[in-house]
Amino acid sequence: MQAATSVVLGHLVWVSIVAFQPGPVDNGAKDLLKRALTNQREVDYLHIESRRYGNGDAFALVKVQTVARKGVKVTILQPSYQSGVVTIDDTKSMSTFQPDANQVIVQTSPVTVQPDIKTRWELVQKNYEVRFGSKILVADIPVRELVLEPSNDEVPIRHLFVDPKRAVVLKYQVEDENGDKKTVFDTRYAEFGRAIAEEDFGLPEESKEANVVYVPAPRKVKYPKDSRPELGFSARLPSSLPYGFKVSNANIYGKGDRRHLGVKVTDGMATLTIYEWKRGAVIAPPEARLAVFDRYNIGYGIGVVPGDFMPTEVLRDILDAFKDEGG
Repeated sequence: MQAATSVVLGHLVWVSIVAFQPGPVDNGAKDLLKRALTNQREVDYLHIESRRYGNGDAFALVKVQTVARKGVKVTILQPSYQSGVVTIDDTKSMSTFQPDANQVIVQTSPVTVQPDIKTRWELVQKNYEVRFGSKILVADIPVRELVLEPSNDEVPIRHLFVDPKRAVVLKYQVEDENGDKKTVFDTRYAEFGRAIAEEDFGLPEESKEANVVYVPAPRKVKYPKDSRPELGFSARLPSSLPYGFKVSNANIYGKGDRRHLGVKVTDGMATLTIYEWKRGAVIAPPEARLAVFDRYNIGYGIGVVPGDFMPTEVLRDILDAFKDEGG
């Protein structure tokens, strides 16, 4: 089972084809980006942001409280049918209180299966040029725009608006296949300091009377053969992927007829999940898009972070690399 609000609450991992005049790479811009990638959970602050979710143009309004070395609390304010849903993520476990269902869902933190910062930064330097863009205000805070132009034209350009004083991203945009900037999240209000960040930190009092549902923890797959006892096949983990992507880690999720493999791949900024499962033996993961099958009836599908706007051709090419690995 997966938390019903994970798409809305999941922390976005930070893509256009438009005419962009290249200039010299700015080391100051790269330094600010590196600080931003490592600093998001190291600053005490509260902010309210509009955050894209799902596959369309829907937005949620959420309150986010970040307490360094303690965790992140996310409270959904809108839409109304999810208002009051609260998640606490301490980087090890994640608990979500759903008041309408009167339940708390406890699962392993998604942070545990994200690519590590060292790997991401190496790939960013390989796959992107970084330069400063505009200077604007976001939530009345001066920010610098960082423009990330990929070395592969098929991969979208990214725009991060960073508070240079604290190195936190307050606004994030991705260009779609038409070169139009699409907002992924946009901060409406922000206040910094430990006291405001920690205020009422924790699940609501009424959650103590809720039913608790535990989601099975993912099981790490270090070598392809590790998945065979549970899944009935060896994991497909290609050593080479197109568009500068690289396999980060693989884990087995679910139990019984819901068992499947989830493989994280990244180019440093975009993080995708490749799902693998045995057709006929289990139910295909509902998050798996663009499913393809190899001659051994192993299925491959792809999951993306809402708002990543990765072109379908890129997703298909990555899936084909996994399929080819299977034969």
